[in-house]
Amino acid sequence: MTDPVKELSSSAADAKKWLAAAFNFVQDMISDEQRVESDIGSGNLEAALHDTRRVLRDFNLAARAERRVDSYDDDVSDALEELKDFVDEDGVKKVEEFLKQLKVAMAKLKRLASFYRGDLKEEVGDLEDSEQNELKLQKLVEKLPEDESLQKKLQAAHKAVDRDLEELKQSSAELKKWVESNTALVTQIQNWGSELESQAA
Repeated sequence: MTDPVKELSSSAADAKKWLAAAFNFVQDMISDEQRVESDIGSGNLEAALHDTRRVLRDFNLAARAERRVDSYDDDVSDALEELKDFVDEDGVKKVEEFLKQLKVAMAKLKRLASFYRGDLKEEVGDLEDSEQNELKLQKLVEKLPEDESLQKKLQAAHKAVDRDLEELKQSSAELKKWVESNTALVTQIQNWGSELESQAA
């Protein structure tokens, strides 16, 4: 049987490494989203579309990191469950609180950054679709500038791009918050594990 305290420390350290990677990818996403916003502001939809694809690449990397974090968070949870048998009543309460907080943080990360069903993946796809639609309408308006119905469709398409970009930016900020929260929690758990190790020595 492995030592649950050492398993806890090891799993927490691994989770922190992947959380740091996820944080960097989320930062890249946010930076590329700012580029998209700048491109849209200057009317360069082709550049915006290119930068949106960069956001998708950043998301894919963040989602891979989230998958690893999820795995290590599960290991941390398992080690915490095992520790219940080795700690006093206050320790059990602490374990229960850590487990509850970890469950919430893991669920939030998964909801936002899951590779297959994460909210952010859908939002990046929506933005890309909106940009492509606006670009197509923009080209049609250039060919038929007197067509008022096309002008109205172009305005609606531009509003859709703005709305989709705003939703994506909000979700990315929320993901960053939950990566930071999960990192702080795993650090607390790791520090508590270190305290337990020093008490046992």
